Amino acid sequence: MTSFLTDYGVVVALVCAGAAVVYGLIITQRLLSKSPGNERMQEISAAVQEGALTLTPPSDAVANMRVIDAIYRAAGLDPRPAPMEAA
Repeated sequence: MTSFLTDYGVVVALVCAGAAVVYGLIITQRLLSKSPGNERMQEISAAVQEGALTLTPPSDAVANMRVIDAIYRAAGLDPRPAPMEAA
């Protein structure tokens, strides 16, 4: 395997890069062919793209998640999977 990669490593890398580009093009085409949603969804999308401020501060979102986590724990459930450790 080592001699194969030594001899053909660049070719393998180029084939992988080409496959990634083709995959990206296919996914992009599929996403762009999807419906942009109803009028309200398009308004929200435009606001996000323009950098509109959120209606509530991020601290409220964190507080809300703490409440939701407490509800899950009270029901005997894990709130969410543990975050993955950085490699």
